[in-house]
Amino acid sequence: MALLCAGALGARAEIRFQSLDNMDGTNIVLVDDNAPKSLKVTEVVLLNDGKKYPALGVRCNLGDSIAAYELNFERLTYFKDSKVAMKVNGHKVTVDIRKGL
Repeated sequence: MALLCAGALGARAEIRFQSLDNMDGTNIVLVDDNAPKSLKVTEVVLLNDGKKYPALGVRCNLGDSIAAYELNFERLTYFKDSKVAMKVNGHKVTVDIRKGL
């Protein structure tokens, strides 16, 4: 699954965890306050307790150099050593979501 977004000017990505909810699956929101002007997001996976869960849906909102990545996974009820791994513009990005839980 690949997602391409285009919008405002920006620089290097600094993606961080924002939120998680379990309504209709496990939904994770990541934010980049200094996003590049265009994004291609691929290979989105949730790593949790030694298992990999591929994204069921990926949505990206981009504007004013801020990107919000809305990621949907199968519903999980237990979170341990949880991270999101994905490629943004061909570069591997890993975001530790444990700190926000």
